[in-house]
Amino acid sequence: VDFTGWSYTGLTASQDSTNVSPYDFAGAYSAKLVTTGAWTFVNSTQIPVDPGTYFVVSAYVQSLNISSMNMYIDIYDASNNLLTTITDTHMMTNMWMRSNMHGLITIGSNASYATVRFSGTGPGTFWLDMIQAEDSYNPTDYIDGNMPTAVGAIWSGTPNNSGTLYYPNKATRILRLAQTLVDWIPMNAFWRVQTPAGMEYTT
Repeated sequence: VDFTGWSYTGLTASQDSTNVSPYDFAGAYSAKLVTTGAWTFVNSTQIPVDPGTYFVVSAYVQSLNISSMNMYIDIYDASNNLLTTITDTHMMTNMWMRSNMHGLITIGSNASYATVRFSGTGPGTFWLDMIQAEDSYNPTDYIDGNMPTAVGAIWSGTPNNSGTLYYPNKATRILRLAQTLVDWIPMNAFWRVQTPAGMEYTT
């Protein structure tokens, strides 16, 4: 977990390299959060949403002494007016587990973006890792732009403070695209294939 874009109350927060989620492509650190009472953990990133689609937030959580936490999705219009809040309570145990919550962005709601936050009560210690928000009914496999190049995931902007673009099997698909383009582009013409990751193929 990177704390860029996060604010919190009622907590002390630190990066913990000794206890990270044991799943594929987990990063080097989880968020270790220690509380003595009521707490909040809020992300200020404005995540674009589309009316008529589902939106889901997921996170890997663990706690030795706190039994539950609350998850929230706040939906806003383009003028920053809060339209609705989707909320649910999720259990925490001494084993890493993935919690998720989804909601339908209502058609005609003028919804523009969502923000994500968590809250609960202590005292105790808990860990959060691999937090993901996406347009989906159920959460998909976790990805972020720090993953190996072969995965096909890149940051859409500032690393650790932007969305992730995902190109499954990118290397194979770029090669096949290049092999197909040869049949459609005039002979001896210069061309190249470029993605947000940079130059992928050139003649």
